[in-house]
Amino acid sequence: MSDLERVLRTLRRRAWLIFLCVVIAAGAAVAFSLTQEKKYTAEASLLFRDPGIDKNLFQSNAADTTDAQRQAATNLRLVSLPDVAERTSKRLGGHPTESEIERNVSVSSEGQSDIVAIKATDKDPATAATVANTFAGEFIASRREADQAVIRRAQQVVRNRLSDVSAPDRRTLQSRADDLKILAALQTGKAELVQLATAPSSPSSPKSRRNAVIGGFLGFLLGIALAFLFDRLDRRLKDPAELEETYRMPVLGAVPEIKALRNGTRRKENGYLPGPEWETFRKLRAKLRYFNVDRSVRSVLVTSAAPEEGKTTVATNLALAAAIAGQSKVLLLEADLRRPGLATKLDLAPIPGLAELLTHNIVTAEATQQFTVPWSARPTSLDVIVAGEIPPNPSELLESRRMSELLATLNSTYDLVIIDTPPVSVVADAMPLVRHVDGVIVVSWIGHSTRDAALHVRHELESLKAPTLGVVINRLKTGADSYYGYGGGEPLDLRSFERVT
Repeated sequence: MSDLERVLRTLRRRAWLIFLCVVIAAGAAVAFSLTQEKKYTAEASLLFRDPGIDKNLFQSNAADTTDAQRQAATNLRLVSLPDVAERTSKRLGGHPTESEIERNVSVSSEGQSDIVAIKATDKDPATAATVANTFAGEFIASRREADQAVIRRAQQVVRNRLSDVSAPDRRTLQSRADDLKILAALQTGKAELVQLATAPSSPSSPKSRRNAVIGGFLGFLLGIALAFLFDRLDRRLKDPAELEETYRMPVLGAVPEIKALRNGTRRKENGYLPGPEWETFRKLRAKLRYFNVDRSVRSVLVTSAAPEEGKTTVATNLALAAAIAGQSKVLLLEADLRRPGLATKLDLAPIPGLAELLTHNIVTAEATQQFTVPWSARPTSLDVIVAGEIPPNPSELLESRRMSELLATLNSTYDLVIIDTPPVSVVADAMPLVRHVDGVIVVSWIGHSTRDAALHVRHELESLKAPTLGVVINRLKTGADSYYGYGGGEPLDLRSFERVT
């Protein structure tokens, strides 16, 4: 499976978490916006340009070598000087204060043009417009006063020289003095107000819609981060693809979640297992026959990584499916000597069983019982050897030579032997039996089985070079029918099946 497929699978699996984060973050942003005081922003525009009055007046032909970008940056910096905020506050009688004006008035250039936007923000729209226009007017006045001050200094220089020159030169200087007087009167500060600010009709903040979008986006990013974090921390197997990847085995079938078994209750309709669930075991039995093309599969060991994953249910129903399908001799062997339960489920005698076969001097026929299938069209029975009395040394018994000889005898006697064993990750009882069977089936419960337990089972089976057949998924929830294409089937009697183990 590629990295992209893993990412997409994680996102699909945790889509609910991502959606929840988006909704909560967007809702929180909107709620926060609604608690904020409304503010209004008015905008005035200044145009910077040099009318060239001085050049025309003094008939100068000097080329303008000023860098446009540098000049624009200079103009922007001049408008932002604290002196303008101070003048504006004084003009407005000290309300708002100089610091408030500096905080609530922003100056920005509009692209590559010579226009500068002055934006004033206040909780009152009329005040915002007044501050913006006053700020623009005070800047123009300050620049005009600065230019006039330069001209006045030039006029003073001319007046000082008038008393020191001859009559012809005096006329020239007087002409210059007159020109400077005119120039002082015409000064504009090289800036003019081209757009007056008007009182805005809608608030500029809070922007609930924008904040909701930003909050939703941040929630989306948070949701993705949490999805991958939770996926990394959650060690459970979550879907068939992940199960196949972890076990490195094919999925042979999937048993939908059966509430009657899960809750320990019986169905009202005669206590039968529904057709779709029963069809799972019919298909599983059919798949075992396909393995016979390449190798003979006469004995199958059924185990799981952990307790309560459904191995006994799968083993029992697989044996029943084989018996009903017409295989003449089928045996169900309970090799779980630590937590036996098959006798109770099938209403059989608890002893003698496998433990007695291995420890007492009895023959196989004495420990073999028959479970009769009540709904079959023709008389059908299943041979069963239950675990028997719980021994003090289960591992030693299953590793014994007597157990090896028994399995050899059963494999030669029956067409199919299904062996129910303890969970591999809990005890090692099943491991000695692996080399005596033709196939191993692992039962896994998605959403319950963990990756660590599955990896342990895989490594154990690989180290023994076990003849693994595949994995059966138990208690598969939504989508099982469509995913695996179940059809109808005969019902299975559940009157003795109280719970899944």
